[in-house]
Amino acid sequence: MLGVSVRAWVVLGAGIMVATLVRGDVARLDAETRLAAADAPTIVAPLDGSALGDYGVTLSLAGRGAMIPNQHTYCEIDPSVVDRFGIPVLRFSFRWAEHEVRQARHMESTFQEIIQKMGGTVLGLANPEREGEGISIGGTIIHELGTVRMGKDPKTSALNAYCQAHDAKNLFVADAAPFVSNPDKNPTLTITALAWRTAEYLAEELKKGNV
Repeated sequence: MLGVSVRAWVVLGAGIMVATLVRGDVARLDAETRLAAADAPTIVAPLDGSALGDYGVTLSLAGRGAMIPNQHTYCEIDPSVVDRFGIPVLRFSFRWAEHEVRQARHMESTFQEIIQKMGGTVLGLANPEREGEGISIGGTIIHELGTVRMGKDPKTSALNAYCQAHDAKNLFVADAAPFVSNPDKNPTLTITALAWRTAEYLAEELKKGNV
């Protein structure tokens, strides 16, 4: 999953009022809310225009996008590194493609346009240490999926449609590894659905004596 976020300084315009709530909470109240606020003076304390003009508010906009699989992103058995038990470890290769870079550029330009139309000043990337190139570093955004993809062809996939290994009929992978792409949405329900289908298939195969 790719990501980018932009931070801005905004002085809110007419019709918007910044207010502080008791216990340090912060809220923004529009003109319609002022009447309700006036009825609860012990809860909401409006700030005057000078404080708003001097300090304004800051905000961050964050975007997420889908990564399209590419030939430069894969995992393999490391030819020289082993774990403490002597078992070879996985070695990962990763690279953003032009598809993801263009998504991130579009997000950034859209965020800047929104901020500027609000009367704000763009301060730059909210997380420069993580997005120094204008796109998140691979592995820093949650929901990393794939590496043991499902498919019909054993030459291009490791698992069949039921998450069963092509080369080992008693091996099933029931997590996010079978995903063939990452649409940037939370994968938990899809993982659960695939695992459920895998379990039902495995139960039937056991009854038939195929596993």
